[in-house]
Amino acid sequence: MAGACFPLRKLTISNNPIMDVGLTRLVPALQAVHSLQVLSIASCGLTNLCQPALVCVLQSQCHSLTELWLNGNDIDDKGLLTMSEALCQCSSMIVFNMGFNNLTASSLPVFTELLHHWPGLQRLWLKDQKASSVTEPIKCAGKDRQDFVTALDLCTQLRDLQIPDNWHPPRIVLSTTATSGDQYTAK
Repeated sequence: MAGACFPLRKLTISNNPIMDVGLTRLVPALQAVHSLQVLSIASCGLTNLCQPALVCVLQSQCHSLTELWLNGNDIDDKGLLTMSEALCQCSSMIVFNMGFNNLTASSLPVFTELLHHWPGLQRLWLKDQKASSVTEPIKCAGKDRQDFVTALDLCTQLRDLQIPDNWHPPRIVLSTTATSGDQYTAK
């Protein structure tokens, strides 16, 4: 397969226990694919150990990838930070799902940066974080939360926003079914 390129628009590996080692083994094949638009590796047992492999895949598909489904894994803030530079290159992202991982509100600055690179984002699903459900409510700087809301305004196509309740800025109304032109403003 070395040097070969083949078209594949959508790849779903979800709900398979490939874990980190399985994703690492798939990297050469995924790098040989061109124009991959949808990559779904949800509920595959991935952790932060898969990040170098995932970064390689994102870098090779950054110009075509529009949907990334990583929900139901065990990736935390450090893992998100590791892949953030590669995610920023995916400027055509319209759907990003990282719900039910181990993210905390500490990752808000990373998401704020990503939103600056994803102006066409339509769906952002981050709800039901395992870390949020087993710890005290997470305290994060009000500025981080306000910056996140400000960055949301850049995503004029955002239609579906699902984030943990404790990530919402105080006194800020966020619509979970936003429509173009909706404002995220303080009351």
